[in-house]
Amino acid sequence: MAMSTTRKVVLTILGIVLGLALIVVVAAAILVSALRGNRPSIRDHSVLALKISGSLPDYVPDDPIRRLFGGQPQSLNSLLAQFRKAKVDKRIAAVMLDIDMSDAGWAKSEEIRAAIEDFRTSGKPVYAYMETGLNKDYYIASACDKIFVPPPGELFTIGLAADVMFFRGSLDKLGIYPDMYQIGKYKSAGDTLTQKEMTPAHREFINSLLDDLYLRYVEGIAKARAEVMRRAEARGVKPFNSLEDHEGNPEIAADFDVDEFLRQVHEDRNRT
Repeated sequence: MAMSTTRKVVLTILGIVLGLALIVVVAAAILVSALRGNRPSIRDHSVLALKISGSLPDYVPDDPIRRLFGGQPQSLNSLLAQFRKAKVDKRIAAVMLDIDMSDAGWAKSEEIRAAIEDFRTSGKPVYAYMETGLNKDYYIASACDKIFVPPPGELFTIGLAADVMFFRGSLDKLGIYPDMYQIGKYKSAGDTLTQKEMTPAHREFINSLLDDLYLRYVEGIAKARAEVMRRAEARGVKPFNSLEDHEGNPEIAADFDVDEFLRQVHEDRNRT
């Protein structure tokens, strides 16, 4: 049975009205969310939980739609600002970092470590938690007072390496000749197009860069953990012992309930 023209018109108008109503509702929700800001209530002796993950771009423009649906990515500036605010906020007793295999580079890792060290000058502790960690993750965590990893967690501090791609072979197959000037043997930016493998000078440059990064990495960790290690060794504490033996130890504690630890810290602070 064919639908009458009048019924088609009514259904079309009804669909348009419902679509407009839905748009109005969504727009109103976004506006209310943007104006209200959803500021949480913060009690005394609270622990500020911050997540370190992703590429951490320097700046992320505010997007009310993404914020409404919980998809707003975190920026480096926002993370550093949270440390500065928590440092002077008397309601914040400590900071807990959830480090989730961040893609941030070494320069950003240095900035995060500097923010952690600056926050600790307030006398408040910083704790790090990570289930899986690579070099930069542990480098950031080493600036904290304690590092917590669950029993099935993994930590890969396997040193540094560099991968260099060369396209000269592919260009030769395509009949393309890269005509580039090179002034000085260490000017290796064009080697990826003109060479099929590392030249001795290129290899020397890469190794020098890796050596410098690794030296800063090792020295930064050693400096950050030295004081805590001395306190632990003075009591005869060894890494990877039980929770009872890990007071002040900078290494991984097995069978550890981080939430219970934070509750104990709150109770101790509340008593004082």
